[in-house]
Amino acid sequence: MDLTVLHYFVLEKALGIVGPEAQRNWPGVAYVRTFSECLTRVDRGEARAALITNEVTMAEVERVCYSGAVMPPKSTFFYPKTIGGFLFSSIRDEETTVPFYAAFRS
Repeated sequence: MDLTVLHYFVLEKALGIVGPEAQRNWPGVAYVRTFSECLTRVDRGEARAALITNEVTMAEVERVCYSGAVMPPKSTFFYPKTIGGFLFSSIRDEETTVPFYAAFRS
């Protein structure tokens, strides 16, 4: 993955920022989503460089998960995001006869 190369070879080996926690908290790194924002920050002098990586694919996420490895910081910064409430709501018919909020009434 591009982000693995970025974190290991650039941030850790070249810049000496060792480990995910140090990389996450280092004030010299900012993660932005768009190419135009990267260019704008460099043009305005807000950043000295912009490092652009390819997006992480779902196939890459699956390979890393199945391997037992850990994704680099911000590598799962992609959309669409899962809506948490849908994951925890039941869809069984017998549980929809009483509205969910009725269980919390006194």
